[in-house]
Amino acid sequence: MPKSSGAKEWFELLMEDIMRLYREKASPLKVKDIVDDCSVEKSEVVRAIKELEKRGLAKFENGSLSLTSRGEEMADVIYNYHRMFEDLLGHDVAHALEHIGKTAERVERFEGEVKALEEFRESERGIIAYFKIGNPKVVSRLLGVGLSPGVPFRVLKLRKDGIVLEVNDRLIVLDRELGKNIMGMSKVEGASRRTA
Repeated sequence: MPKSSGAKEWFELLMEDIMRLYREKASPLKVKDIVDDCSVEKSEVVRAIKELEKRGLAKFENGSLSLTSRGEEMADVIYNYHRMFEDLLGHDVAHALEHIGKTAERVERFEGEVKALEEFRESERGIIAYFKIGNPKVVSRLLGVGLSPGVPFRVLKLRKDGIVLEVNDRLIVLDRELGKNIMGMSKVEGASRRTA
């Protein structure tokens, strides 16, 4: 593993890749599958798996890795985030952008379920998880106003015709129909699943 100041960040990215790969294969993973896909040493994969277990995100039994329910929730967010960019920009660019956002690190700070923005209550806080939108122009517009995966928000008002969000000290008004296709993860105040 690299010994630079970015070693910790690199390790977090490896764990994200493992969860994404689990979601893509939709079955328990062998260490060799991860080594081959991520082009890393076996010792790095073993260390990442141990950290995922420590965080309560994975189980390693009988030579196979499976995810806990919390791990599967995070894997879904990472996978959908990756697919959103892959559909727009292709696999290589998507893979790079996925890591820029450090999705798992942000998602792990939240505890609620992933649900459509229109299902949030007024004053409820969350982070954007991913978009279920195939139109690149709409996605581009959302990114342009600062609404992207990993961004925290608060629902200020639910109106018949729209959803008013506070995002980075700005107000954003979304059409209710669009709110059905933007997925967020709610925040449970004062709760954390991270280990010390």
